[in-house]
Amino acid sequence: MKIKRKFIFSVIVFLAMVGWIFSGWPQIWQNPPVPPEIQKTKASPAFTARTETYARGSSLSSPYDFTINKAGGTVDGDIMFMFLAIYVSSPPTVDSVPSGWTLVATNTTTNSRWYLYYKIASGEGTSYTWSLTASARYYALNIAYSSGDFDVQSISDITAISNTLYGTGNANVRAASMNVPAVNSPLVYFGAIYNTTVRTFTKPILPTTDWVEDADQGHTIPDLSLTIGSMIWTGSGATGDMDITCSASITTYKHAFAVALKPVVAPTVSTQAATLKEATTATCNGTITVTGGVNSTNAGCEWDIDTGAPYANTASTAGDYGAAPFTQSLTSLPSGTTIYARAFATNSAGTGYGGEVSFLTKPAAPTSVAATDGSATDKVTITWTKSTGATDYHVWRDSTDLGAAGDVATFDDTGADAPIITPGTAAASDGTSADYVALSVSGQSANNGTTHTYKVVASNATGNSADSATDTGYRGVGSLTYQWQRSAADSDASYSNIDGATTASYNDTGAPSDGSGRYYKVVENAIAERFNHNVLQRHIFRLYALYERRG
Repeated sequence: MKIKRKFIFSVIVFLAMVGWIFSGWPQIWQNPPVPPEIQKTKASPAFTARTETYARGSSLSSPYDFTINKAGGTVDGDIMFMFLAIYVSSPPTVDSVPSGWTLVATNTTTNSRWYLYYKIASGEGTSYTWSLTASARYYALNIAYSSGDFDVQSISDITAISNTLYGTGNANVRAASMNVPAVNSPLVYFGAIYNTTVRTFTKPILPTTDWVEDADQGHTIPDLSLTIGSMIWTGSGATGDMDITCSASITTYKHAFAVALKPVVAPTVSTQAATLKEATTATCNGTITVTGGVNSTNAGCEWDIDTGAPYANTASTAGDYGAAPFTQSLTSLPSGTTIYARAFATNSAGTGYGGEVSFLTKPAAPTSVAATDGSATDKVTITWTKSTGATDYHVWRDSTDLGAAGDVATFDDTGADAPIITPGTAAASDGTSADYVALSVSGQSANNGTTHTYKVVASNATGNSADSATDTGYRGVGSLTYQWQRSAADSDASYSNIDGATTASYNDTGAPSDGSGRYYKVVENAIAERFNHNVLQRHIFRLYALYERRG
């Protein structure tokens, strides 16, 4: 019964959703929360219009001065435009131009003249005074745009087209063959109509749809209408006509300016060889050779263990980067590995990348280092776990580098200190027995070699690893063996082994019975070391026996 209720409930929910979709979805789809054009504008570069200012009037004398304020919100680095329309019976001129303003374009008709000036804002005051040469009606508009997406250093960085049309009714004032320099080019358009009736404008008709409108503003005053706006070209560059459609009920003058600005582009970056290369860190070096029009706000380096983009890892630092070298620390690099890297920098127009360089990190320190503790009498054997990317290893005994061992994981130190024998004291009897000479040695011992401390350092073409952990080791020693020897005559020379005399104490029954003296010595052997100990004292004794044995 529970299953049936669940099934019925699911059907009801499904039907409700279907009904909602078919009844409400189209309205929602057609009216999304964010209009598509706004989404597109946000995706485009920022080219923000400031609040424009304007001045208008009729001059009463010649020359005539008027003052216009700076566009509201203008900051240093903004580009400012002065659009000036003058109407008079004879073509007037501008007699005095404020400091720093440069003429972009001008056009003259029978009784009017149009001017377009520009200036990069830079610490000047809040207003500008212009002077006209004749009595006239004038309209002046000052507008500024943010500096984020243009790179205007001189008039050569501005492309301007102007055109004037005389006629009636709806007509297109065409700024023909507007050349768009490159992707993300800012475009500013100005349109004006001179007459005394109602005028209207439509937005420019542009070559393609690859434009995003940034601002559209207009003013209407007696005898003059004016429109102004800006757009960003988002295509790959184009040439086409820009039309501003003007609607006027009488025959009049219509004028248009179109201005394309050299856009800010991504910076030009080069990559230099990495420095300070360690096992897991390095310094990436780059240079911004061309800013692209504005300083970069972020710079760094991409890296991977495989060549070519995309790169799996990125390290960067925010800042103000002009045309100059920069560095970026790279961390968490794999040791003993070839790293492929390239420098980059990002400004408001995009990211520029340098060429790829490669470098090898140092190997990590070897691990599991172990040295033998007396298991061999002629050497100490050191072993370790090899490091990735290492091509050679150096074993150190105490503070001594034992040299390059090669690409191996074991090393025999035959130069370690040998075992040490404490010889003791040897003795031979002097005539105490008629049958033999009693030989003996006491206080002797065999000891392991000196204990040494060992470490291992890995290396490759870049350099050496850090020291490994240490371990101690030493050469071992065997049990002591003995070999007694007797001189051939009564002198300390010409010794030979006494057969069977291989114990610490031994009775030499082979000594001469005629009273001749003999010298004895014992050879103590502990595998790796030998000590010969001679009984050098010469003593002659007479014994009660038939013959005497002398030591």
